[in-house]
Amino acid sequence: MKLRISQGKRRGKEFAVGAEPVLIGRDPSAAILLTEDQLVSSRHAEVVREPDGSLTIRDLDSVNGTEVNGERIESTQLQPGDEVTIGNTVFEVIEEVAAPPPAPDRPKRERRAAAPPPAKRRPPPKEEIEEIEPEQEPAEEEGPVEEAAEAEEAENLEFGREAEARPPASLARRILSLSLTALITLVILGGGVYIWMQFQQSKPRMLTGTVAGADRIDLSYEKVVASKDNIFRYALRISGGRLMLNIDDLKQRRHLQKEKTLKEGLARELVSQLERNGFNSLKAKYGGLPAEQEQETVVVELTRGNRYQRVEVDNTIPPDIFVSAQKMMEEFAKNELGLIGDKPREQLLQDAADAFKTGKQLHEAREVDYPNIYKAIKAFQLVQLSLETIEPKPEIYRQAVAFEAEATDMLKQLVDNLRFNVDKAVRLSEWTRAREALQQIMARVPDREDDRYKEAERRLIIVQQHLRR
Repeated sequence: MKLRISQGKRRGKEFAVGAEPVLIGRDPSAAILLTEDQLVSSRHAEVVREPDGSLTIRDLDSVNGTEVNGERIESTQLQPGDEVTIGNTVFEVIEEVAAPPPAPDRPKRERRAAAPPPAKRRPPPKEEIEEIEPEQEPAEEEGPVEEAAEAEEAENLEFGREAEARPPASLARRILSLSLTALITLVILGGGVYIWMQFQQSKPRMLTGTVAGADRIDLSYEKVVASKDNIFRYALRISGGRLMLNIDDLKQRRHLQKEKTLKEGLARELVSQLERNGFNSLKAKYGGLPAEQEQETVVVELTRGNRYQRVEVDNTIPPDIFVSAQKMMEEFAKNELGLIGDKPREQLLQDAADAFKTGKQLHEAREVDYPNIYKAIKAFQLVQLSLETIEPKPEIYRQAVAFEAEATDMLKQLVDNLRFNVDKAVRLSEWTRAREALQQIMARVPDREDDRYKEAERRLIIVQQHLRR
């Protein structure tokens, strides 16, 4: 078995695994070098051939992990058809095809010697005197082959006599005419091939080989903006039902790395929205112009089932459909990962300071109004969210984490005490007290989507039925 890249910048490249382990990563010593993939660690994984000929892959404590058929692994045996995902690169495990045995030597066919040319005759072209050694044919075809050889030999001799009789000037014109005809034919064929290749590049490609199935979804979106002062990189990937996002901004000293398992069907719905918006109609590449002050490159790779499409926009104004696709993907990541919009570093620091001040005020006034402690928790969470991409973290980040933990414990204790009061009142059939305790729980946890609120609301319906009797 060997590995073949089925998705990535070196798609189609195959790697054999011998007696020595095959290292995969960004380290220059790696046998499979993936320097262009920022999600790959220096020494990411290695593939070893076992004594029985099978292959085993081991993850070398990489940052983003190694997946086999969409599942993260530490070490596992590979089977033909397995898909190995390392960063943005996908390998397919394929069987090695044994080389066919060499064909036995075939005896040369005897041909009749051509009659020697007349003494004054011009020597025939090289094709006429060079002995041809055709492949051996079955015995029953010996007769037709001999007859064809004789006819070819007679035709060559006839051509030789015709060339001898033709004046030299006429022969030169004929050669010139044939040469021009061949040249024109080559130009026409070359132009046709070039047009066909351009047409094929503009079409979405179909993957060959084994695929995970018609529901396979792989989406990669990477935007890099580089100037002499800064490098900004936004890299989103959806694969195996997981969403991964990396954001790096050197000038703003911001770095974000988050991932999440998506609910079933969300990735498919996002891809369907992109296709309904016309993503399939985009060309393979736009622009490619030289950068004057800032280099901006955006690449989107989409695999759905056995259909693959890659669109690259390089230093040019992208089509409206592409811009819309960018907004859809970035909004999807923002909603699923709970990100704050792209704001300047100074604005994020100010937002965090304002949220911290509000959280402390609410925490100190937690007995003034029931919802205050819950609102304080949300304010401290907003501080952490605003500073999530800021490095190094300011002091209020650590304080916000501590205050959130303290307020969360307080709220849990209050709710647990109220639940105890509800249970005691129900056992004693004191339905009014049970109602008051449940209402306090709903007031202290005012979020209708919170499980504590939903539980109190369900029990309150039953208590009110007893009160109406």
